[in-house]
Amino acid sequence: MATSWIAASSITLCMLIACGACAQTLQTTGVATALDASAAAGKAAPELYEELHVFDATGLHRSVSYRRDGKEFAAKTVDYSPAAVAPNFTQRDLRRGEMIAARRDAQGRVELGYREMSAAAERWQAVDASDRPLVIDAGFDNFVRQQWPALQKGDVIHFDFAVPSRAQVVHLVIVSAKAGLCGEPRLQGSHCFRVYAGNYVVRLFFPALHLLYDSDAQLQRFMGLSNINDEQGDGQQVRIDYHRALLQN
Repeated sequence: MATSWIAASSITLCMLIACGACAQTLQTTGVATALDASAAAGKAAPELYEELHVFDATGLHRSVSYRRDGKEFAAKTVDYSPAAVAPNFTQRDLRRGEMIAARRDAQGRVELGYREMSAAAERWQAVDASDRPLVIDAGFDNFVRQQWPALQKGDVIHFDFAVPSRAQVVHLVIVSAKAGLCGEPRLQGSHCFRVYAGNYVVRLFFPALHLLYDSDAQLQRFMGLSNINDEQGDGQQVRIDYHRALLQN
């Protein structure tokens, strides 16, 4: 089974999107389409799935429902109490029973969990810290916000990203990129970023991701290998366009 090089860890992103009007409900929807040659040529790409992001009363991102044809096939819950950029989370694929997760042990160390399918046993492994910031799953969006001034200056930002399916962290780099690499801009002042492996050998085998943010550091688009595998359990290259709406309570 081929899995994402960030191993379904939502740089695709159960991105946290801050809510400035907590008397209202913020609903964010991401529509994933195939990122292939036909899409690059401007032809219509098939819709693969939809993400529905749910927020609590304080505006924190708490869960994601992955759906196809209106039916949920995967779900994720997120707990930011340990750290804004390194939350605990659990994601389950209901089709095959695959699970990826992160939690803290009794000593406060990060443990990464993985189960390939329903019949398999869960594996948990503590990961060692390095001198780089550790980013887990949807905490990546908070990390981008923290680093926003440095990214705007063109700084090269290094960090470790948790990969539960491999029970390890991967050294990643985020830098500003040419706007065209993120597709057509949706708003004036959009910013394109490239995320790639810090290790040269790893970089040879896994392509970079491209992220489009607006001027308020809100994610607009993700382009790269999805955190959700296809029905055969293989990785899939996607483009996800995110749309936010405030709903009256």
